[in-house]
Amino acid sequence: TPIKSSAASDVYKRQDKDDIFFFTDGIDEDRYVKKEILYEEARKYRKQNMYVASLKQAILEAKEQYTQDVIFIVGSFYAYAEVRKILKIEE
Repeated sequence: TPIKSSAASDVYKRQDKDDIFFFTDGIDEDRYVKKEILYEEARKYRKQNMYVASLKQAILEAKEQYTQDVIFIVGSFYAYAEVRKILKIEE
């Protein structure tokens, strides 16, 4: 979904106030929207519980800080292999 679409803004508005978001860059930073740009766009709809980090930093922080919560990692399938590596998930 393009960042400026009404669908994206609708998603931001429907989030639970306790949800926590980490904005990260994609694997190939030249092909993806920079995490700082994603963060600034989301700040138009939400002001709390939002952070900017590398993919690895975000995953490790979420695993450490939110051990009793469900953690969703959302993004492109291109990041899937990297996420599995960070989480040490074997094929």
